[in-house]
Amino acid sequence: MLSEIPFDDGTLSVTISDEMGRIQVNALVVFPDGRNFNDSQRLLLERYFNIFKDASEETPEDSQPPAIINSLKDWLDSGDDEAITGLSGAESAYYQDLSPAYTSRNGPIADINDLLLVKGITPELFYGSAEKTGIADALTVYGMTPGAGTSFVFTGKININTAPLPVLVSILPSENEDMALAFFEWRQEAASGKDSPDLSDPTWYTNIAGFSAMNLDKNLITTASDIFRIISAAKVNDSVLTTTAVVQRLKNEKTGKWSCKILSYQSG
Repeated sequence: MLSEIPFDDGTLSVTISDEMGRIQVNALVVFPDGRNFNDSQRLLLERYFNIFKDASEETPEDSQPPAIINSLKDWLDSGDDEAITGLSGAESAYYQDLSPAYTSRNGPIADINDLLLVKGITPELFYGSAEKTGIADALTVYGMTPGAGTSFVFTGKININTAPLPVLVSILPSENEDMALAFFEWRQEAASGKDSPDLSDPTWYTNIAGFSAMNLDKNLITTASDIFRIISAAKVNDSVLTTTAVVQRLKNEKTGKWSCKILSYQSG
């Protein structure tokens, strides 16, 4: 967070976070065809959802991680027929029996809140509670990049320099929270130290004790970002106005100059 800026009658604060430190839900299927799982992303999401898994017997089968992932895949993929994924997936036929009825998107999600429409994703799981965060905190719908011709892809690569702890737990093949915490703490210390390693090297984590032989999935990680979330809050007396913008940093290949493109903007 940038330093809070005081005014005579109020304050202004600005927070900038890296959107590419989050898990890209749209990368679960391989676009532009959008019919098949991205296997690296499926494993990543299953590990992530397992963090929030409720071990109680009261949890519906539809809200278990494998079931949610099957339903999410059907929500994203380009097919909308009876060929659901596994026994727990869901296409439009399932959603049209609900009240109110709606259809499956069958394409990339544009708003993270649309996950609440997917079979098995409850408000409790999405938003969390006072005791536990929800899955939405580390997910993003952004990350689309141009493909061949007019097509597009979601690489799903996560910036390991900015990923929060739950995402690191999901990236590590051991699914070991202690190792993820060591990763997180070492990264924080290295970033603030004078003799920090080159954090632009995607293998910098091998410098951590116990990580020298570890090979993270190259399909999941990066050390670069170009999409950021900017939250500004202006407070005057008892009134507060908050704006949230997601922007993409773009470089003009001819001039070498950088500019920002606004991907979304909300104020309220």
